[in-house]
Amino acid sequence: MSGRASRWILALAGLGIAGVAASLVLIGDPWRFPLALVLVLVLAALYGLHVSRDVTTRLRIEQELDESRGNLQSLVQDNRTGILVLDAQGRVQFANTAAERLLARGEQGLVGTDFPVSAAAGGIAAPGGELPIIRYDGRPGTAAVAVTETRWKGALASLVMLHDITERKATEERMHQLAFRDGMTGLPNRELFSDRLEQAIARARREGKGLALLFMDLDGFKDVNDTLGHGAGDLLLRLTAERLRALPRASDTVARMGGDEFTGIFYDVRDPAAADALGRRVLAAFEEPFELEGVAHTVTPSVGISLYPSSATDADVLLRQADSAMYEVKRWGGNAYRLYSPRITLVRSSRLALEKELRTALEAGDLALFYQPQVELGTGRWVGCETLLRWSHPDRGLLLPSGFLPLLESTGLILDVGGWVLDQACRQAREWQQLEAQPPTVSVNISPIQVERSDIHAMVSEALLRHHVDPGSIVLEIAETTLFSRMDHARDLTKRLKGLGVQVHIDNFGTGFAPLAMIKRLPVGAVKLDRAFVTGLGIDASDEALVRATLTMVQGLGKPVIAEGVETADQLETLRGLGCDRAQGFLIARPMPPGDLGVWRQKRDPAPDTP
Repeated sequence: MSGRASRWILALAGLGIAGVAASLVLIGDPWRFPLALVLVLVLAALYGLHVSRDVTTRLRIEQELDESRGNLQSLVQDNRTGILVLDAQGRVQFANTAAERLLARGEQGLVGTDFPVSAAAGGIAAPGGELPIIRYDGRPGTAAVAVTETRWKGALASLVMLHDITERKATEERMHQLAFRDGMTGLPNRELFSDRLEQAIARARREGKGLALLFMDLDGFKDVNDTLGHGAGDLLLRLTAERLRALPRASDTVARMGGDEFTGIFYDVRDPAAADALGRRVLAAFEEPFELEGVAHTVTPSVGISLYPSSATDADVLLRQADSAMYEVKRWGGNAYRLYSPRITLVRSSRLALEKELRTALEAGDLALFYQPQVELGTGRWVGCETLLRWSHPDRGLLLPSGFLPLLESTGLILDVGGWVLDQACRQAREWQQLEAQPPTVSVNISPIQVERSDIHAMVSEALLRHHVDPGSIVLEIAETTLFSRMDHARDLTKRLKGLGVQVHIDNFGTGFAPLAMIKRLPVGAVKLDRAFVTGLGIDASDEALVRATLTMVQGLGKPVIAEGVETADQLETLRGLGCDRAQGFLIARPMPPGDLGVWRQKRDPAPDTP
């Protein structure tokens, strides 16, 4: 029954009740008619007021419902979230303004078009995913798609909501960059590289193919940092990354492991011939100089390569093998590549064992100093000694420096050993000062590593004070190539050492082709002629001419010349005839412990000077 019919029935019932009441009043007393009339009118008024109030309420409610429907539709249309309703065939039945804008369909509209998400029989497949969109600022972006089941006009439908997640994606990408990309070069970092290596091995195993793992280190990178500054070093790393990016194919990976170390995964490289081709490509990428601080600098790489599956099948083992191969290249001067072989592991294992033994020898006192005398060629007088390191190995006997000095330098142990050598030399010089009226000078070789990585001035100063030795009796021999590779540093260092009272000699002169003008700028006491110039004396006239010219030029600058490696009488007589100042070598005396020097001197000079 409708609401309107109910109200008419109530109206008739009310009038009936009013009539009955009036009749009762009239039956009792006809003169009561006015009272009955008043009663009827009062009841009618009360009913009319009720009906009027009901209609007003209904109209108000209907108006509010209409307004709420409009507000709801406005809310959906104005929402920045894209909203779509799809029928069972995936056709758009409703699309708000945001959806049309996000999907770049503002003019054509979306209603009636197909959308790749639809209702399915028996329920909604509610997938999620991402779609490319056009953002409100006109730039491309990404929307997350959420689909749920709904009903539209009584039928099963899909409600699709598009949420703009562009900012979130950008934040996630930045976080990914921080976690898995090298901030300096943009290359994958160690973590991402490790993951990609595992994936590459799994793919190679699955497809029955091979791959090459490359480990690369820049030669002389520390020199760039030290001479040009860390800004130039950072630029070199970025330029290196650009060159390496040009090497691989899309399926390959190049990464920075840290410092100046880079790695690469090169897919479908299986045999040594392919690995050789890869190594040549890497070296070729570094043939062109790098422009740093406006100056062209040639920087070379040391490259090690291991192969899957012939070298190893495990990621960590492959990486260690490539690193070992690179280390061997580095040990032999760099600017080359080497394919890993088991022999490299054996050599490196031996070197590691030798390094451990060296550390033990330093602590146990198994290292010793021998001394090789230097004499004046004009008088034959003993004027100095060069300290030479020896290692008394428990199993291999007495070892010469050539057998372990490279290891000392490559491991940094030369810093500790070099300090010990200087200390022992100062102690020995003090003993000779107490015994000799004219004590010999004591020469100590200074390694390039010591010059670069230690405070030579402080080390010498402390040793002089500790042993109360005359500074003039201590000579520091520094190789020509070490001094002239960094002239400003060399000039400052030699001036400071001269301020302590010690002498500095240029060792191995002639191997670096230093201009004489540079020698003049350094406060050095003497120049030590390399043994390569002495070997041919008495045999090759050109060698004699070369030594004569060197003596003339160096002595012309006021620097005495010391010849080393004198082993024959002809060499000695030729040097004496050319006017060389001093000499040392096996002909004069072999290196010996300090206690044997007294015996040698007595045989050479039966009446030595006494204090």
